[in-house]
Amino acid sequence: MSHVKDVLSAAACKLEATDRLGNTPLLLAIHGGHSHVAKELLDAGANPDAPSRTGESPLHLAAHAGNVTMLTLLVAEHDADVDATDNVGRTPLHTAAHHGQKGAVNLLISAGAIIDCRTTDMYTPMHFACWNGHADVAAALHEAGGDVNAVAKSGATPLQ
Repeated sequence: MSHVKDVLSAAACKLEATDRLGNTPLLLAIHGGHSHVAKELLDAGANPDAPSRTGESPLHLAAHAGNVTMLTLLVAEHDADVDATDNVGRTPLHTAAHHGQKGAVNLLISAGAIIDCRTTDMYTPMHFACWNGHADVAAALHEAGGDVNAVAKSGATPLQ
């Protein structure tokens, strides 16, 4: 860990540098499950909302993995945007619901995420939870006010 601090303290360290896919060091650390490195990057000033080329934020990646510790760090300590959208309008709540990450869903709801947020095609997190068979996540969304009758552009509802 001290090596990470040494590298970050170097004057030439570029926290927002990106690879050819638009990933910052923070996104790569979260994707790789290296929470301790992600924490050091955030503490050194990395942008907690810096997206990849596809628009995914660090919260999207932590929600996908169900990494509640990282979600808490991003939201509570670094004020990350819980309603950040990717290039097709998916929020971290959509991502967590799609992958059945109930702990992440609960944390995002507690942090004030919009329950019935819509993608560009008007899908809600409830659509993703139901269509992927995540009944426990659908129940959590419903309990928080999620609409089981939300209609997408295609005319589909979560229960169809």
